[in-house]
Amino acid sequence: PQYTLAYEMYQSELNINGHLFSTQGGLKAVFPGTGKVFQLDTIAGVVTRVDQTYHHGYNFDSYQFVRKDTVYSFGGYGFWMQNNLLTFFSDVRKEWSLYTRAPFPITTPDFGLKRFQIANYDKGSEVLYIIWIGNVYGFHFENRTWKDYGPVNGEFNGEVRYMSSNLRRKYASCVSFINGSSSAGR
Repeated sequence: PQYTLAYEMYQSELNINGHLFSTQGGLKAVFPGTGKVFQLDTIAGVVTRVDQTYHHGYNFDSYQFVRKDTVYSFGGYGFWMQNNLLTFFSDVRKEWSLYTRAPFPITTPDFGLKRFQIANYDKGSEVLYIIWIGNVYGFHFENRTWKDYGPVNGEFNGEVRYMSSNLRRKYASCVSFINGSSSAGR
């Protein structure tokens, strides 16, 4: 279908891949690194910008997901750092807000893919799992606490680079649960 843009677009501002999420308010498109959130009306064929964000630039390659009808974003890089922030988009305030910080430190991105994160949100247990530099962490939404589960199994750790590279290429147009601090595969 042909869509009408119900906002003023600035010089090819959305030349990166985004994620599309289904919420009770309708379809939302989110673009890592920009902070921009769009509402898609598939019946009227209209795309409306719903955020009031000024370009963030801190969460490229972040892991984004929906929990209880709210869009969240974890990690990513920008401004010469790999961040450890879990943020959420507030439909009321029309902006991103900090939810929590992970217990591991902010680092400098390693674009050689030696440092990366693997993230997955488990809806059933309401836990966000993060593998960061060989360690497994979990954020438990129910009581808003982080848990350090310890080191990743050595065999799995050896396969991570292969998995992230292949899955990124295979599912480049899909919402992915593997994020790295490399722009490879884009």
